[in-house]
Amino acid sequence: MTKAQAYTRAKLGIGYVPQGRAIMPALSVLNNLKFAATAIGRNDKDAADRVLEDFPRLKAYLGRPAGALSGGEQQLLALARALMQRPRLILLDEPTDGMQPSIIKEIIEKLHQIRQRDALSVLLVEQNAEFVAAISDRVLALQKGQFTSEQTAAAFLASAEESLT
Repeated sequence: MTKAQAYTRAKLGIGYVPQGRAIMPALSVLNNLKFAATAIGRNDKDAADRVLEDFPRLKAYLGRPAGALSGGEQQLLALARALMQRPRLILLDEPTDGMQPSIIKEIIEKLHQIRQRDALSVLLVEQNAEFVAAISDRVLALQKGQFTSEQTAAAFLASAEESLT
């Protein structure tokens, strides 16, 4: 899988939101979304409509260059762009990095809704324990490439809070 081209993974139903967002800043918000669907050979207006219903904040910015959005809005765009491809699995790499709490809360709410509606699986790499617990059913801890523990989200959060005290 690691040797497969990005468009091949997308066609297999794997979405990816990289750390740092990797949006195309010179393209408009709308063209960032369209690019995602077109890249896998899908011209899907229904996907765009659905993604914009999920992320209504982006509707006001459709004609604006993506690079002009705030960091949190760029993260919403990166997530929306990955969802344009209607993945069954989405990989999120440090999605809360440098984001304000209100955007983090919005992402949590949207991911819950989308996971329920679309039976979407989420694989998350994240250091924010509260975000991890809010998104996850179970948490696997890795250290140097080896699994070191598996916990429920509640147990993970309790152990994370305990380690801070």
